[in-house]
Amino acid sequence: MKQHLSNHWLRNFGEQIIIHMANTFDDAAIFIVDHNQTILYWSEGAEQILGFTAQEVEGQHCLKGIRCMQCMKGCGVQQYNNIDNVLLEMHTKDGHSFKVRKHAQALYDSSGNFAGAIEILRPETQPQKSTNVMEQSFSGVQFHGMITQSDTMRRLFQQVRSVAKTDVPVLARGESGTGKELLAKSIHLESSRKNQPFIAVNCSAIPENLIESELFGHAKGAFTGAHKERKGLFEQAHKGSLFLDEIAELPLSVQAKLLRVLESQTFKRVGENTEVHVDVRIITATHKSLRQAVQEGKFRQDLMYRLRVVPLFLPPLRSRPVDIEILLEHFIEQGNTQHQNQILTIDAQAKEALLRHSWPGNVREVRNVIDFAFAIGCTNQLTLDFLPPEFNEEYTEPALHHAHSPSPQSPLKQPSQPPPPSTFFSEKERILSALQQCNYHLGDAAKLLGVSRATLWRKRKQYNL
Repeated sequence: MKQHLSNHWLRNFGEQIIIHMANTFDDAAIFIVDHNQTILYWSEGAEQILGFTAQEVEGQHCLKGIRCMQCMKGCGVQQYNNIDNVLLEMHTKDGHSFKVRKHAQALYDSSGNFAGAIEILRPETQPQKSTNVMEQSFSGVQFHGMITQSDTMRRLFQQVRSVAKTDVPVLARGESGTGKELLAKSIHLESSRKNQPFIAVNCSAIPENLIESELFGHAKGAFTGAHKERKGLFEQAHKGSLFLDEIAELPLSVQAKLLRVLESQTFKRVGENTEVHVDVRIITATHKSLRQAVQEGKFRQDLMYRLRVVPLFLPPLRSRPVDIEILLEHFIEQGNTQHQNQILTIDAQAKEALLRHSWPGNVREVRNVIDFAFAIGCTNQLTLDFLPPEFNEEYTEPALHHAHSPSPQSPLKQPSQPPPPSTFFSEKERILSALQQCNYHLGDAAKLLGVSRATLWRKRKQYNL
């Protein structure tokens, strides 16, 4: 081993054992991460096989040096405790692809908390030069299946780590498709309940006459069709976490019973008088405003306050356009592992259409668009022909408009005076003028110019405004 491992974490788990492992597997990449997946040790074999030096990756998140799409979906060793002889496809620093066999063991501290892992990658094939031009651009972070380059999302991940240490109820807010269930699952996996059940249910998908039985269970003969006793989701989630999605759709008749569970951790099955005690962490989500539902008389105010002790907000994709390209790459790589046809590149027109799309369906829509491309047989290059019809319609985007020709889809708002015509001002000057008049509010400036917010965002970045 080329350097002394004086880190307190490493001393606790036996430096001599680690040295022995590193010296034994001279043909493998060995690395060690802590509980945050920060690289603490990077072997000489890892430098030779993966191309990154220890100075480049130590102290960084493990995805800095481990370019594996499967790893971006979630940390397998943290979830499964150990990994033995799993085949993965990796990419070197230079973008060359090759297959490895992964062996890994999770480590835990005296309190049983995940403290890190030792991982070994043994090459099964020699690195082959990748033809996938999108592969080498990943510079974001992954967090239990969520991938981002956005500072807003990074801060959200830190909030999740903090709130996961407690058992207080969490309300996840966000538009449809932003990943509320993934957020709930990440809270569970970061908590001390991670080895216990995580059960998710969509309240809007269960008929009103069955939802009480679904949540709390029922006795035999409690109602027509109840041929035997049944445990509800609360009992099934005992010691773990229960995620109630679309909580605003929960019928008023069931809300009172849910409030009682939150207050006493007890309930009665349908048709029984015996109280059942459970230890369950409640995580809820909604794309609606609970306050508005309370005002409309559709949701109990006291229940709202009990559920939203910690509200967490998932921003829509249109507010973090920096994540669009990385999500496209992620779902394409995922599709390449699942389909015989392979998408290797995105042509310029398709990429422009994808980047300027408003993505009302958020991350779920990104996945669906890529699934569409694979389903209709896209191979090698993703073009406009392999995108859903709305992308072809959107592609004929007008140039930046002048004062006398506002876009009919984007009526001008205050301030009423747009930038002067382009015969006297460059595009950069007109954009700057619009931004100044709108106090740098991107939405207002985009409407003033008659372009989409995404286009203005890219132009502003292009001109460093």
